[in-house]
Amino acid sequence: MRDSHYILCIDDDEDDYQLLADALHHINPSLLLQFEKSGTDALKFLHHAIEKGNLPRLIVLDLNMPGMDGKITFQQIRSVPALASIPVLFFSTSVSDPDIVEFENNGVSIFKKPNTVKDFDEIAMTIVYLMI
Repeated sequence: MRDSHYILCIDDDEDDYQLLADALHHINPSLLLQFEKSGTDALKFLHHAIEKGNLPRLIVLDLNMPGMDGKITFQQIRSVPALASIPVLFFSTSVSDPDIVEFENNGVSIFKKPNTVKDFDEIAMTIVYLMI
């Protein structure tokens, strides 16, 4: 299997993805990102990545998406043995206390989408650190 150095970002909001991508590239310009707009598209991408032997190092997942939301997408990812060990973090505009507890109990970090570029940069630094 090839060594993967990319992040899979799953988010229905392309603007939020672009802000995160800009912040990540500011910290590490060589970082590769793959963007998928839905849980369904992401799962198709991941199954293809399994076949190619090129899985992402990390998955950044929006919680609130139409159709297959982040929780269901997360459950689907964890149900595939080849994907189960990939770290996932949630990145969402609405984060409830029960969601925080649920995901932290499953070893998953959850971040609220920030309102400022500086805050995006701080989260991006945490994301890059998680890839090490």
